[in-house]
This record gives sequence, structure tokens and C-alpha cells, in this order.
Amino acid sequence: NPTESTIQEVAQAILSIANIKGTVEPLPEMPGSVDRRCADVARMLELAGDYEFTDLQQGLRASILS
Repeated sequence: NPTESTIQEVAQAILSIANIKGTVEPLPEMPGSVDRRCADVARMLELAGDYEFTDLQQGLRASILS
């Protein structure tokens, strides 16, 4: 999916879908860690053509609730 999501967003979505009450507290960054990890999906989009990707919420919901 070409939509970028943060780890915080993914974690919050999992908690919400799984109906878990709690908070996500980020840990301190590791030395040498990069601020952002985002794969270049240009080639994948080129090969996929006119494809309707599943959004994060739908994909997580299908995985968690199945």
C-alpha cells in the first residue's frame, strides 16, 4: 500500500480494533536509528497498475478479527 503510516498509528489502530484499553508509549530512539523508514513503492505501483489497495484499518481488522 503506498500510504505511509507511523508505528504509533499502527499500534493505536491495533489497540482500537482489538478493543484493548491502553496507551502506546514510545521508547527512546536507539543510537544511529533513522527518523523514518519508508520503502520506495514506485516500481510496485507501476507493476500493479490500476489496483485498489486495502487500507490499514481494513487490513488490520481482517487480520485481527479473523
